[in-house]
Amino acid sequence: MIDIGEKRQIVLRNEDDLNRFDSFWGYANVSLACLDLREHIELLEKMTFDSLTVWPESDKLPKGFDPATLLEEGKNPGLGVRSLHEQGIDGRRVTIAIVDQPLLRNHQEYVDRLVEYEPIGLTTAFISPQMHGSPVSSIAVGKTCGVAPKASLRYFAFQMWTPDNKPFNYVVNKLIDFNKDRDISERIRVVSISTGMFSHQANYDRWQETLARAENNGVLVITCDPAFLRYGTLALIPGRDRDKPSIYRRGKYYHSDSVLFIPAGNRTIASYRGPDVYTYDRTGGMSWAAPYMAGLAALAYQVKPDIDPKTIVDLWLKTATQTDVGSIINPVGFIEAVRNLK
Repeated sequence: MIDIGEKRQIVLRNEDDLNRFDSFWGYANVSLACLDLREHIELLEKMTFDSLTVWPESDKLPKGFDPATLLEEGKNPGLGVRSLHEQGIDGRRVTIAIVDQPLLRNHQEYVDRLVEYEPIGLTTAFISPQMHGSPVSSIAVGKTCGVAPKASLRYFAFQMWTPDNKPFNYVVNKLIDFNKDRDISERIRVVSISTGMFSHQANYDRWQETLARAENNGVLVITCDPAFLRYGTLALIPGRDRDKPSIYRRGKYYHSDSVLFIPAGNRTIASYRGPDVYTYDRTGGMSWAAPYMAGLAALAYQVKPDIDPKTIVDLWLKTATQTDVGSIINPVGFIEAVRNLK
């Protein structure tokens, strides 16, 4: 139940150790201080790292490789989202619900936005915060990483690895009931669930009924399920302008017929390792795209509180920017279209 090495930093002894790590975890919480990395730029550009990673002196790093700058610039959601924040379009007076794994609740990125935390079926005190919750929360409502940094967050935690849709049904139906007889400004408007395995799990028929009920009650439920929307991920080319769609390439995860692409790779996110720890995630995944869209939905609800969930998805597609990669989500054009709705 307890990993006695969980918080211990790994210290690499020589350059041969560099290849002992996969790109998903990369060099997070690893000391590279003893190594000369000047000839390893291709590897470093593939590997995730975090603010706990210990680097050698700058003269032992590849020319132009600056981890601190990557971590800071990677907090920008990109594609003009921060220009919307400057206009006061930041998700204020809108509530997002996230259903995910146990969360590190005191991370500085979202602690001020977290208004409710409900563990579901977590009967043991030994289930510690998992890696998934902090990233999705920071992408949705993070104060520096988030698409909707002023939105409120209600978080529902359970063991996502349990192959049953029952907890998802419970949460979404609970939120629909919560909204009854409440002013529109007090309702939970969007739910972000970073999984797409529903059709492979028990109680799938009930889940489909729950989704229909949510839509009928004005709640947008965003998941990684292609039945919701066939979207794929984007990865930024580091060092380029995050607001320009042309500098993104396709990420690792997408469908052959993806209709929309969302930023996910080469992105800074909150880490579960500590309240002030951040990860620079090279790959990104579908799980990171869902809260990005949830944040955009919160911006839309702020601008037009009575907008229909289906209209939000339709406008994502209609306003997308066409590039060689495919149709890329266009936050600024999307919000402008929301404003122009009659």
